[in-house]
Amino acid sequence: MHNEDAREKRINQILMIGIYIMLGVILFTSIFYLKATKSYRHARNEAIQIATQYGKLDQVDDFYWFNRKNTYFSVGGKDAKGDEKYVIIAQKGGKVQVVNQKDGYNEDEIRQVFAKVHPNQTILKATLGFYKKHIVWEIVSKQNQYYFFDFKSGQAIENI
Repeated sequence: MHNEDAREKRINQILMIGIYIMLGVILFTSIFYLKATKSYRHARNEAIQIATQYGKLDQVDDFYWFNRKNTYFSVGGKDAKGDEKYVIIAQKGGKVQVVNQKDGYNEDEIRQVFAKVHPNQTILKATLGFYKKHIVWEIVSKQNQYYFFDFKSGQAIENI
């Protein structure tokens, strides 16, 4: 009887240690994740504030972080009338440009264009920003290729 009690106590101790280790791993993983995404969340929140102020967006659907020679944050959404817009914000200088989505290609449409032109490539992400003074969609493929498509025409501009 005494051996069974000691064995049960030992099993409970091991289980408690395992639970504490798991809680520690979850805690440290959560802290690491929050620190790693802090700049993204800050940029997104700031861009959304600017987009609602200058673009008069009532609903935000998309956020893009575009890095080339300069960095741009783009927010897609709808205004009070239901018109879909993109608000493109320069990180340096804070210049803001508002464009109607109907005046160009949205993300889904540009993904379809890309799929037709490059059927064997898989898209990792699409971002909206400025490149060589044009509003462009940047498509990053799984093969680590970067493709630029003109926002207005949907035409391929360049690939890196």
